Amino acid sequence: MPWNGIVDGNPSGITVDILNTSTSYGAPHFNFELGIPWRRAQEMILNMNNGELVLIVPLTRTPTREATYNWIAPLVKNEMNIVSLTTEKITTLAQAKNKHIGVIRGWNAIPYLEKLGFRDLEEAKDGEKNMAKLMHHHIEGVGDSTLVARYQWKKIGGKSEHLYVGPNISESTYIYVAGNHSFPKEVAQTIYAAVEKMKNDGVLGEIINKWEK
Repeated sequence: MPWNGIVDGNPSGITVDILNTSTSYGAPHFNFELGIPWRRAQEMILNMNNGELVLIVPLTRTPTREATYNWIAPLVKNEMNIVSLTTEKITTLAQAKNKHIGVIRGWNAIPYLEKLGFRDLEEAKDGEKNMAKLMHHHIEGVGDSTLVARYQWKKIGGKSEHLYVGPNISESTYIYVAGNHSFPKEVAQTIYAAVEKMKNDGVLGEIINKWEK
């Protein structure tokens, strides 16, 4: 969460809400299979063939992934930052690379951070664990989507004024629903068109705003 997860036994989250709503705009009905480890989910999608109707979400569009996936529709703008405690602010990437930073296992920005000189990255299963480590001073900062970091911080009882959003890790990107290159073009087009209609009607923004509060 907040991209997707299970709430009261049902799929929930920003991307779940968007795709479920897109059905009323002409997209197909979606069934969500959650809880698959992220690396395995990516491998499963890439190994699909014969036009199977299987997608992956949320997937950040990056240069290293560009040729690998079929980018069907952008759902949410995604900004990635280093966050820290306001009492121990990390204000620059130069400062951050000498700190003990938590990241989600398999996160697409890890190779970029390593290239910048980050040598003390600690991987965790999910964002909530990273924010808990930060709260209890087990790490000095967290690299993550700003929206995710704020959501997880509030979820574990943190106050917004105690969390400092520091330097951008990269330029803003978008969270997509994506498939592999055998995914049927006609189905992909209906999904893209539905999301575009939602954006033009203001419905997409309403869903995102609900989860940002």
